[in-house]
Amino acid sequence: MVIKAEGITQILDMASMRPIGPELSHDDGSVQTVSIDNDGRRVATGASDYSVRLWDADTGRPIGQPMVGKGWVRSTSFSPDGHLLAVGYEDKLVRIWNTDTGQEVDVPMVQDGPAIRVQFSPDGRTLVTVGTDNVLRLWDVETNSQIGPALVGHGAIVTAVDFTPDGSRVISASIDETIRVWPVPTASPEQLCAKMTHNMSRETWRDWVSSEIDYIELCEGLPIADEEE
Repeated sequence: MVIKAEGITQILDMASMRPIGPELSHDDGSVQTVSIDNDGRRVATGASDYSVRLWDADTGRPIGQPMVGKGWVRSTSFSPDGHLLAVGYEDKLVRIWNTDTGQEVDVPMVQDGPAIRVQFSPDGRTLVTVGTDNVLRLWDVETNSQIGPALVGHGAIVTAVDFTPDGSRVISASIDETIRVWPVPTASPEQLCAKMTHNMSRETWRDWVSSEIDYIELCEGLPIADEEE
């Protein structure tokens, strides 16, 4: 993969370094960011024309229609399963798009500065974003709500950000010559219960928790699995 000076992206064969398919270009803007999904079959390009396009990595042909926001595209990231694409824009918004339908998912996430870095967690449930204000934010992908306070510490532009393989920490690097490690907050009981439809069954409690501890309905108001009338 290479982005040429005029903002055109070209897919290259890794063995021969020869071009695969046609050049990937946006009609009215230069390419600012490129992402490849985990199976290597699709490429996402974001451009100054406010649009993100998906391309077939084998043929270089476009997939579906452009996904258009309201600002320059600054960053993109596929979810681990490839069904979602997080996009950071110059207008301080982060939008999540369904790559199967080309439709935006829920409402945008709002930052204090253009989103220059976005990255999904290994399980796809959390998104980390970084703005030009050098601040990191964690988001619940299902609700698009911020998790915990903003992560403040870098004194200059953050050049890279990613999760550890187990998703428990975020690592960020900056031109302030520091690398920082941040813990990822776990969901509160209220957040977990809001996403559940049942309390665990008594059998599951015995197997997973303890046969010596009396059963507790952890999520008030929810039925107990296998005990609905």
